[in-house]
Amino acid sequence: MCNDMHDCSVATGDGWLGSVVPGILASSAFQHGGVLFITWDEGASSAGCCGNAVGGQVASLVIAPNSIAGLRSMTNETHYSLLRTVEDAWGLAPLGQAANAAAMREYFH
Repeated sequence: MCNDMHDCSVATGDGWLGSVVPGILASSAFQHGGVLFITWDEGASSAGCCGNAVGGQVASLVIAPNSIAGLRSMTNETHYSLLRTVEDAWGLAPLGQAANAAAMREYFH
């Protein structure tokens, strides 16, 4: 719970990301069609969006060789959107609420 910044400082989480992300970005899997999603999952308010999400707005980074650089989405998305994106990419049937979520396709060429 420290590396995800829940129980420790942001600096602890940043340090973990700094040690893990370079290996992911250098990997063959990432270089040949992979994607890295980094999502902070807790906002600072009780506001939600999308009918099934609470906790306020949070940041997500979508990093991929085929992503649109600098894109800032104005679309409301939830963890279910991320799950649906992975399910669609891998040809899997959507689970639970992901069946009602749109995949995050706008980030990619």
